[in-house]
Amino acid sequence: MVAVRRHVGETGDGFPLSSAQRGIWFAQHLLGDIPLTIAQYVDVRGEFDPEIFADAGAATARFFGNPLNMWGPFDDPTWVANDPYVNAEKLRGTTLYLSSRTGLPGRYDNLESEWIKDEEDLTDVVIKGGLIEAAAADCTRRMATRLDELGIPATIDIHDDGTHNWGYWQDDLHNSWPVLGPAIGAS
Repeated sequence: MVAVRRHVGETGDGFPLSSAQRGIWFAQHLLGDIPLTIAQYVDVRGEFDPEIFADAGAATARFFGNPLNMWGPFDDPTWVANDPYVNAEKLRGTTLYLSSRTGLPGRYDNLESEWIKDEEDLTDVVIKGGLIEAAAADCTRRMATRLDELGIPATIDIHDDGTHNWGYWQDDLHNSWPVLGPAIGAS
């Protein structure tokens, strides 16, 4: 989940958004001079790659979804206008925490893990979750490099192992809190 909080006087207000992409778009386009903190607890794809989105669209269609209804046409210029990599400068002044794993199996990727039900689930997590997280790590590295090139501070936490698995997400949520909690006025 992406947690977004606008600071308004002593009380402040905030609301959750369901994807990091939408949260970053919000920060880049709508806030102007309003201070904002974004807590990214999902991977951000980084620079626009039509092939990745075509693959995602095909996967959505395989499960009877409508990728055009979900994301719109992939050649629409709005994709680039809302791309956090291309528009990274607009994130200046935002507290950023980016985290990912490498996709290699780690401590939660075994049959003893509370996050794995059976051998089929383990195979699915190691293969599919490994590929998803390896792609997320690549995007995280590219975004980290982009932020560094622009001199925009960010906390980057890329771990040596781990797949796209709830156990690692939970770890990263706890690891991010010392950075993000104070930024949103929470302890």
